[in-house]
Amino acid sequence: MFPQLLKGIRITDLTWAGAGPYATKVFSDLGAEVLKVESGVRPDPVRNGPPYKDGVKGLNRSGYFASRNNGKLSVSIDLKHPEARDIVLALAAKSDVISNNFAPGAMERLRLSYDDVRRVKDDIIYLGMPMYGEQGPLARMLGVGMTIAAVAGMTALTGYHDGPPLGPGTHFPDHAVNPYHATFAVIAALRHKRLTGRGMKIDLSQAESTLNAIGAAFMEWSTTGKEPARLGNRSASHAPHNMFK
Repeated sequence: MFPQLLKGIRITDLTWAGAGPYATKVFSDLGAEVLKVESGVRPDPVRNGPPYKDGVKGLNRSGYFASRNNGKLSVSIDLKHPEARDIVLALAAKSDVISNNFAPGAMERLRLSYDDVRRVKDDIIYLGMPMYGEQGPLARMLGVGMTIAAVAGMTALTGYHDGPPLGPGTHFPDHAVNPYHATFAVIAALRHKRLTGRGMKIDLSQAESTLNAIGAAFMEWSTTGKEPARLGNRSASHAPHNMFK
């Protein structure tokens, strides 16, 4: 049982697929009331991911989906419906946090930007998690966990020294660095709100967040000019290592 540190906090959760739902799962585990917003027209794609209960595929049978969304409440809202905006704003008005991991511009097109939400809840904490952040020359590029691992340099460091890049073998940024950075940022914003009464907009670039997982490699390059090599099962700092048949 997790300590209920966020009991009394309410989150309107528009995230789907990877890092976003995993972050809001942490909030739920810590006692927050998380309302997951989906659409019957366009449900969370992870609902189609195995394993399925009793081996039978179905939108409500995915263990993969359940592992990221247990403990949450759920509501179906087609965000493109003319009445959807008013419903989401009504939910946000009674929430402490609203979260999304859409591409930059999506929330603006839905007229659910930070400024839109702040008009109904001036102390809202507004979390966005696009791949490259909301601004900059790469902001419109899209990707998932494996994409982010590649562009951040993690894939290039994973594999044997005489072989090709292999990557971490899963959507690692979705399961570790990005959801936990998002969680930490929101908890810091909640504390700031408690102290000042003011909300906050959080623009979490998932690619930038993932860079923190390989900070030592960047330090090596910046100080020596040498590109870090793939080490396979070896380690530059621990022993014994590479002890396999």
